[in-house]
Amino acid sequence: MISFCRFLTCARVLPRRRPLYDTRYFSDYGGFYNRHEEVEKLTTVFNERPKFTVVLGPPSSGKTALVRHVATQLFRDNAPMFHPIFIDLRGVDVASKDMFKRAFLRETFSAKLKDAFWKKHLAGIEFDMGLFKIRTKLTKAKDSSSAPENIGEIFDAVMKQVPTWSVSHGACPPILVVDEANELRKLGQKDPETLESFLRFVVKCTKQDQRLHVVFTSSDSFFQQWLSRDQGVDSSHFKVLVVGDLTKAEAYQYYLNLLDTHVAPEKRGLFGRTEEDFDRIYHLTGGRMYFICDYVNQICSMGPIQSALDFMMVSNARTFLRRELIHPKNFLQEPSSRSVQDVDII
Repeated sequence: MISFCRFLTCARVLPRRRPLYDTRYFSDYGGFYNRHEEVEKLTTVFNERPKFTVVLGPPSSGKTALVRHVATQLFRDNAPMFHPIFIDLRGVDVASKDMFKRAFLRETFSAKLKDAFWKKHLAGIEFDMGLFKIRTKLTKAKDSSSAPENIGEIFDAVMKQVPTWSVSHGACPPILVVDEANELRKLGQKDPETLESFLRFVVKCTKQDQRLHVVFTSSDSFFQQWLSRDQGVDSSHFKVLVVGDLTKAEAYQYYLNLLDTHVAPEKRGLFGRTEEDFDRIYHLTGGRMYFICDYVNQICSMGPIQSALDFMMVSNARTFLRRELIHPKNFLQEPSSRSVQDVDII
């Protein structure tokens, strides 16, 4: 595994129109904050020849928000810098028959409706009530349509519509983003043929044919090993980037910006703003933006947090430890003489 910054500094940018970089701390995507360096460097990667990239990081560290923010950037004339297709597997039951295929077709069709790039290059593909047809021009007056028989043919048909990337044409390659890609494990258990076809499609359209970028995001720290060891994807065919939590200084600035931009003025008196005040908060939340946001939301809705166990994140963790790790068999029985509070959870 290589570090995020070390990999990104190896890329270069082709001469292009000047982009309109978003200078706001918060973007339209929740969980994105103060990632200016990562935005600039990931933009550089997306301007280069197509790659298969795996973005890893702990839950709620801003992986998805970062990738979506970069992939949806605009030039100063409001033209899109990139042409993304987003498939979010959080809401897809990939273990059910054909659900992954339907999600792939649905999001591809959605991109065709919204983006002129996809409308142009997917003109030879028809989507009709979940059916997929390839339209082939026979004569000036006649078209012929055929339906692929398997999922592999569908992936190949889509890939062949996308032009091969070239340094000379200067255009950014399109991007396919698969969020929460660790759900593909379930797909492999229930439908290994579809998973094998999809991974073959990913490698072919990045490493071999260089038609589009593919980005997997995952919070599974063993996802890289699963991809290379269990699925046989050569580790040289993809790069791993790691997005971590905020440092304490960054987390403090995030907290202050959260109070100023997301908390009603009449509620701000409930919060301390000094570094000493934040020390206690950081002890509970660390640099995880999601936890800091939950802390602020809880105080806004329920009032001050007097002790660690008043914070619902900590309380839920305590309950889980007591039920699953400390007293798994006796959780519903009377507590023993040794209180769970003897365990240092924080």
